[in-house]
Amino acid sequence: MRKIVKIKKIKNDQVCLSNDWINKIIENKDKYNEYKCIISDENDIDLINFININNKNNKNNKVKDISFLKDYLYLKIIKNNVDKNVDEIFSVVILKKQKIFIKDEDDFKIYNSILIDYICEIQKNFYNKYEDKSNETNTDNKDQDEDKKDQDEDNKDDELNETSIDTNDIINISIKKFLEVYNMDLSCFIHNNEKNKDRLLCKKIFYYRPISVDKLMKCNILKYYYIEKKILEKIYNTFSYHESFLSNVKLQILDCNNYSDDEIYILAEILSYKLLKYNKKNLDIFEYINENEMYNILKNPLFYKFIIRNEYDEITDFVCIQCSYIKNNRNDIYCKNGNYYCSFYLNSTSKHISYILECISEYSYKKGIFDIITLCDFFTGEDSNYFKLIRKSSVYYYANNIKSNYIINSRKNGLLSIFN
Repeated sequence: MRKIVKIKKIKNDQVCLSNDWINKIIENKDKYNEYKCIISDENDIDLINFININNKNNKNNKVKDISFLKDYLYLKIIKNNVDKNVDEIFSVVILKKQKIFIKDEDDFKIYNSILIDYICEIQKNFYNKYEDKSNETNTDNKDQDEDKKDQDEDNKDDELNETSIDTNDIINISIKKFLEVYNMDLSCFIHNNEKNKDRLLCKKIFYYRPISVDKLMKCNILKYYYIEKKILEKIYNTFSYHESFLSNVKLQILDCNNYSDDEIYILAEILSYKLLKYNKKNLDIFEYINENEMYNILKNPLFYKFIIRNEYDEITDFVCIQCSYIKNNRNDIYCKNGNYYCSFYLNSTSKHISYILECISEYSYKKGIFDIITLCDFFTGEDSNYFKLIRKSSVYYYANNIKSNYIINSRKNGLLSIFN
């Protein structure tokens, strides 16, 4: 029988702000009559194909599949085309419910929130091709003058602008669907698709730690045109941690098949508590993972769970890595990416965290687990050049309905995301 873990009462519980923004979404529902929002399932090939065609944030790489995780909603916004009797995907939105802690002076305020993790909108040039393919097959019009061609293109653009919806509309449609699925009070939503500096809440810098040099070079993710392959292997296939680091500790990858359900629940409670304690000490914003959510993570085969125990068998460090696949557009070689999801450490120094990263990279290299690892900023100062990392991207998070007096820096940002 499934055991139920009770969620402990948290100090300084939910602080509710005005819900005017939710009311506006509900009141404007008639504005989006020509669109419908559909929840996707794990086997939705159309969703993956749409992302690979229209992903403007990462045009060079494609995804093989999508990690469908609990508490996430995977939505397709469909435009009803009555004339053609066909549904056209206009946007894909992936969002999740979360309870976030935001530091307020010496304590934290807690908010029920939505994180809009990913938005993919149809590209204009692809939309025009999708809307009107007749010009591709009409050979009688090949000799039409250039002025008429330009005029036709302008008309198409005008038609698109008249019938399309913007990113804010897409967000509103998605939140409306979220409210239909989850019966919960919301204080805010957070996303990374806005340029309004007044709503900027925090930022995050992501890095690659290359592991499989050969595969990364073949799919053009690792690009070094003037460096020989053997030099790159010497850099990334040697692992920089002091030999004494593992002398009194043990690194293990958690296999839930070796534990009973009750043992996994006990472990989930320990990890959830330690993660909360570490985050409150070291971060200014983070998502709270309770015992039940941690249990689901431990049971999910898409997550690799690395645990370090000391000589007394106590858990001192924990790194949870989500698995995904990426490939470059030039070929069909996929690389297995390990995305740091959540973690806590015995201490938060760059040196200690980098040693654990190197240990995990070495384990992954020897066992063939990951070809590359993605993680966020963990540097205490200007020390990023001392580690075997390649800067990947910077992501800025914007908040609706939260006011903050400062922008939270990358190292203090503990928001969780599966789309970096």
